[in-house]
Amino acid sequence: MKLKTLLFLLLSSLIFAQENIEFSGYGATGFTIYDRNRLRKFNQEVYYEGKLQADVKINKDIEGQVDMRGSSEDGKITFREFSVKFEYWKNMKIKVGNIKKPFGLEQLVNKEELISIDRSYIQRTISDFGYGGRSVSVMAYYNYKKKEPDFPFSYFFSIMKDNSQNAGVAGRFSYHKNDFVYSANYMYLNKGGEVVYNSHAFSADAGIETDDYQLNLELLYVQDPIEGIIRKQIGVDDKIYSSGAKINSSLTFDVDGDIIKKIEPSLLLGFFAPNSREMKYHTFEAMGGVNFYLDKDARLRLFGDGLFTKYIYNDEYTTIGSRFIFEVQIFF
Repeated sequence: MKLKTLLFLLLSSLIFAQENIEFSGYGATGFTIYDRNRLRKFNQEVYYEGKLQADVKINKDIEGQVDMRGSSEDGKITFREFSVKFEYWKNMKIKVGNIKKPFGLEQLVNKEELISIDRSYIQRTISDFGYGGRSVSVMAYYNYKKKEPDFPFSYFFSIMKDNSQNAGVAGRFSYHKNDFVYSANYMYLNKGGEVVYNSHAFSADAGIETDDYQLNLELLYVQDPIEGIIRKQIGVDDKIYSSGAKINSSLTFDVDGDIIKKIEPSLLLGFFAPNSREMKYHTFEAMGGVNFYLDKDARLRLFGDGLFTKYIYNDEYTTIGSRFIFEVQIFF
């Protein structure tokens, strides 16, 4: 049976079996210009993508979620997330399923809801290490609510496992004071297989968030398990730590025009060194652009993502991997 038929049957069964169900999602289409070798890959691409999410309210304490996504990159629909949330306690919720790993400030937000058009170069890189993305997990957490100032904390504690013989533990703790937030993050990652490897990741961030302004600073120090396993196999020092820092800011201007209702410029600046012992080899990132809101659920997006990298084999910076993106996005 084809995947489309299975998805149709799944959604139909959810609709008829459960009255307390709510659908949401987004769709986007755009055009990207890349700085890359045209002999290896096209330097221009058009794309489209979307997400359909179903939230099922079982009772006042239990809620399920199904998340499916698709894009023109591979032409496939992916069953991205299934999770169940339990809300038996005031200051703690439990979530079980294939959910995001709570490491890094950007991991707290779905990619399509970011102010910037994509996750930062640092976040994309450490996700490749294993410190981002999703995994089957059990997570206890609480998100601070301004209407409940007596408990000015947010926290996430997650135990995770996947079918690639990877397992880990992640913890994040935040303290909120008015519009300011201060956070610390730790993650332990165990990679199994023929070469067993344990690695650690640390981060800290601080920021201010209001309705019209956001500013966040984040520092990261993470162990590279991929390079570590290679070095372990050849019998040399296998503890390689990467360092990173980024600052992200945005402003919101209400214009209430006939077409454009709100303008939201943003700028992200980042620095990443894959080996902290050789900081002269690194990448600077400057991702800047603007969101034009035609409605609270519809926006035009113009962004540039500049990467300036100095490798061990070149004396000058290269801009390979930089890009310019135009996108139209709607939520429902």
